Amino acid sequence: MLVFSFALVVALGAAGRAHDALVGRRPTVRAHVPWLRSLRGERPQEMGAKVGLTALDVILVVAVLALVVAFEVWFFFYSGSPIDQRSGRS
Repeated sequence: MLVFSFALVVALGAAGRAHDALVGRRPTVRAHVPWLRSLRGERPQEMGAKVGLTALDVILVVAVLALVVAFEVWFFFYSGSPIDQRSGRS
């Protein structure tokens, strides 16, 4: 599991760098991910800078949303009930 996770992180990082190179986005020394940015604008040096989502951000958010929806479908329609000991809900 650890090796797979590490390989996935490396592959996603490489895909993100390749996409940035294709669209012409220059790498920066300080990369602040969107979920760690201040909402109050505490960094005056970053005022006015257009910050967009990368393809890697979009891929990860879509993957998490798809997994949450799949879990909800399984939980509400296919999981067994601990109350009446049935094997499924159908």
